[in-house]
Order: sequence, then structure tokens, then C-alpha cells
Amino acid sequence: MDEESRASMPVVALDDDNFGVVLNAAIKHTLNRQAMSIKVMNFITPLIPWLSTQTLKGMDEELTESLLASQSGMPIPNFDLWEKLRQEARAERARRGETLYVSWAQRKKEYPFRDVSE
Repeated sequence: MDEESRASMPVVALDDDNFGVVLNAAIKHTLNRQAMSIKVMNFITPLIPWLSTQTLKGMDEELTESLLASQSGMPIPNFDLWEKLRQEARAERARRGETLYVSWAQRKKEYPFRDVSE
């Protein structure tokens, strides 16, 4: 690539929410795939301190729900690595003083829905 082309190349801000949507889509797409998941994790992990609040929130929610669901059904390849990524995203959220995501299953235990069939 020549210098002129390089100078006109678009730049993506790491804290841009649209960039975060792409990252979270990559996570969702690769969660149940062996081949690409490690590449996605290796790309995202060093970026965590610079990602937007919304991106980290989405990451926390998606990984929490997916990993929890995998324990009662279809196992996720590289579960331990995904859990490590989830913990790193949550640690950054905690460092920023954000409220961490609580899974639907845990909320249901704490605040059980009333059975309307009674």
C-alpha cells in the first residue's frame, strides 16, 4: 500500500459504539465455533480498556447468557477462554464503576415471576 492510500485510509475509534457492535457480532458468531473463536478473543482482549461502555455491557450480557446456557445444553468450545474474556470485560466494567450484568436465571431466582396460571 502506498503512502497516499495509507493517508486516506479510514480510522476506527476503539471506543466507537459501531465498532463495538462489530466486535459483539464477532463474539456471537464465533461462540459455538472452534476455528475462529481464539482469533476473535485474541483480537478483542487487548482492546478491552479502550472499548465503550455500551460495547462492554453488550459483551458482558452476551457472554454471561451464552456461557450460562451452555451449562445446561450444548457445550461451547473453548469455554474457559470465553469465561476469561467475560471476566476481563467485567473487571473493566467494575473498574469504571458500572453495574455488572446479572443473568436472567439469577434474576428469576431473586425475583421469581408470579405464575399467572393460578
